[in-house]
Amino acid sequence: MGNIKNLSMKGGTDRTFTLYARDDDNAVLSLSAATISLRVGRPPACKNSDWPVLTVTGAVVSAALGTFTAAFTASATQYMAGDYYYEAWVTISAALQVGVDGRFRVLEHITS
Repeated sequence: MGNIKNLSMKGGTDRTFTLYARDDDNAVLSLSAATISLRVGRPPACKNSDWPVLTVTGAVVSAALGTFTAAFTASATQYMAGDYYYEAWVTISAALQVGVDGRFRVLEHITS
């Protein structure tokens, strides 16, 4: 079973998440020489799916511990609301695997 982490934030705000990449056996995924792309969209099976609606590049914090950050800006989420699906795609030496995935919930915010 993969590594599942649900995320939540208010739309139109800045938020940085710290995430942990794991393999299918839930062992730490070494991020040495890795590139990370966190892709947010409706579930691929959804008929109204434009996959992805948002892509954020991850920044490695500790390669040995498999930790990375994903920073979302206010402008990227200002018109989003509701539940989305996300996957963090980890590429190492042209091999692609999902290091973490789950629900990405964007809450509506009040503007003045």
